[in-house]
Amino acid sequence: MVCGAEPHAAMGQATGAVAAPHDEPADTAHTYRSRTAALFDVRLALTPSPAVAPERAVAVAFRNGPAAGPALPDALAGGERLAAHHPYHAARAELLHRLGRRPGAADAHRRAPDLAGTPSERGHLRRRLAEVAP
Repeated sequence: MVCGAEPHAAMGQATGAVAAPHDEPADTAHTYRSRTAALFDVRLALTPSPAVAPERAVAVAFRNGPAAGPALPDALAGGERLAAHHPYHAARAELLHRLGRRPGAADAHRRAPDLAGTPSERGHLRRRLAEVAP
């Protein structure tokens, strides 16, 4: 937590710090991977939520390689809790796809669209499924 800050303010600061490296040029963005994963640790500690755990898994996978990512959401927040949230399935699908595990990626992608909240999210997830389906 940020010293002297209320939890809500600290969460905003952590969220902003996570987003900041994404504004950097692509050739320097790799230097921020460890920091981004650590900031997701802070976000998860401040707000343990089904949305933050998959984001952290992706950040860790970018830092440590895709093999580091798929089990992380389950380990951090419990699969049952995450199973009702499309970001969990979408993140898992992307990580499995990067590992070359296309059938597992397609299975995860099949679950995500029905859980997504907006038509644009559902459309994106369905297009991604069409790209990775065996």
